[in-house]
Amino acid sequence: MIYVRLLLFMILLSVFSACSGERDARLSRVDELSRDSLDKATVLFATINRDSLSKSDCNYYDLLTIKLNDKRYVVHTSDSLIRKVMDYAKSHKDDGYYPEALYYGGRVYADIGDYPTALRYFNKALDELTEDNSDMELYCRVLSQTGRLLDKLRLYDQAIPCIERVIDISREKKDTLNEIYDLQLLGAICLRDSQLDKAEQHFLEALDRSVNLRDSFKAKSLMYLAAVKYYKGKNDSALKIIRGIPDRVSKISRQAAMNYAAQIYYSAGILDTAYMYALEIVNSKDNLNKRKAYKIILSSEFYNKVDVDTLIGHVSAYRNLLESEFNANNKDLALMQQAEYNYIIHERERKKAENLNENLIILIFGILIVGMFMVAIVLYKRNKLLDRIIILKSALDKVNMLSNIVESEDKGNAENQKTYSELDEDAPQDNGDCIDNHQDSPVNPKNIEIDLRNRLRKELLSLASKGDKVKIISPIILQSAAYAKILEYIKADLSINDDDLWIELENAVLDSSPQFKERLNLLTFGQITQPEFRTCLLIKCGVRPSDMAKLCGRSIAAIGSRRDSICCKIFDEKMSVKIIDKVIRLL
Repeated sequence: MIYVRLLLFMILLSVFSACSGERDARLSRVDELSRDSLDKATVLFATINRDSLSKSDCNYYDLLTIKLNDKRYVVHTSDSLIRKVMDYAKSHKDDGYYPEALYYGGRVYADIGDYPTALRYFNKALDELTEDNSDMELYCRVLSQTGRLLDKLRLYDQAIPCIERVIDISREKKDTLNEIYDLQLLGAICLRDSQLDKAEQHFLEALDRSVNLRDSFKAKSLMYLAAVKYYKGKNDSALKIIRGIPDRVSKISRQAAMNYAAQIYYSAGILDTAYMYALEIVNSKDNLNKRKAYKIILSSEFYNKVDVDTLIGHVSAYRNLLESEFNANNKDLALMQQAEYNYIIHERERKKAENLNENLIILIFGILIVGMFMVAIVLYKRNKLLDRIIILKSALDKVNMLSNIVESEDKGNAENQKTYSELDEDAPQDNGDCIDNHQDSPVNPKNIEIDLRNRLRKELLSLASKGDKVKIISPIILQSAAYAKILEYIKADLSINDDDLWIELENAVLDSSPQFKERLNLLTFGQITQPEFRTCLLIKCGVRPSDMAKLCGRSIAAIGSRRDSICCKIFDEKMSVKIIDKVIRLL
């Protein structure tokens, strides 16, 4: 029973470990060992079964495969695996290794020869990383590889700032070893860019920093210093420095050291030593520097010193080397052209996506603006309608007061007598309370307006039918200068052609009844024309139809037709002239 429980516990522990999202401890250990002990990391990595890992760990396992190969200087030949790693890492950035995946994407494409793509991934990695990022080691590696790749592309002006920044970071971290490596790299770039003084300065600084390190570091700096002296034409100094250097440098740098030594000895006339180094270079498996070595071996100085068969062999090998380099250059050119084409396609797709997003944003903003504009119009119309309702209610209240006054006169109550002008002054001011009953009602405000208009028309008709018991022509009108001019025009049988006089008459009417125009527009739904409005002004002033015809320059029939039109617009039907005149004078 105890064994069964223990088995169940182990199963549950495995399930929880798989679901926890934590990285397999063995993979983390391999990553840690790869920094200091590559052999141990490789041995441990070989014991891990990929099929037993989770999807996330499988992807990290693939990244470690590429990483370990890169650290063992295995040349990458395919991008299929790193592309899967980068795609997964991009969609799972919380796993924390997306920048590193981009870095190795750059390394893979650099080995393949697709330099533009490699640079693009290096730049993406730098965008993901910052100098404040905790992984400064990765940041420096990306920056350093960017500089090395730019150096290969002979973009020296762009490469130098990258390496200079890496050196500054190494100094801040007091990382002497990497500082020396990068000083030597920076000097080599300046050497290739023919900046000989700067190159010499960097190599001397690297030599000075190598005092407490193994001899191979010093030998490499001395090798470059000898090259600088050689390119400056100081052969004696170069010869003095280069002696013994090929045997002191590391295995990786031996080819370069022998190349510089061969050139320096050949230039100094020490042909046997130059030939020895050149011959060792051409017999090596590495094609690096072979072309320069063949140029020394096949020079005229050695025609009589080398037998014909050996010379023909060297010529044949040299020809094969040149052909292979030519083919390699064509291959590199094809890769560059393919990369450029891919980049153009990528940029075109990106531009299309950006244009689509811009159009979508413009459309959304357009819809929002139109929507806001429509809402503003609706609110404006609604508020305007509510204002008209308030005015109609106020007019109705005042008409009701006027009706009460008429009834009071019928009863002989003199105390309640008021003139029409006093009504406008003493009537209680409406503050919108008239629509309070409608604010919580679902009734359409338009229906409220129509209802109030109908009630107002009814009250006006009722009041007009009671006779002339109210003083309906205001003294303000009778005493105005405009009214006096109207009388003069009537006596002289003249028509009014002066628009200013009509304006003065309108102002006089509005002085007596400030809401006359608004009430008239409300009753007619704003359909009153200018000639009809001027006719209403004359009716308000008590002018007879015959005099109206003279003042307006129209016939009596035309004035009658105009009055009928006004009546239809107010009451939706024809009524007697007396009724319409009384209603207009009551407004």
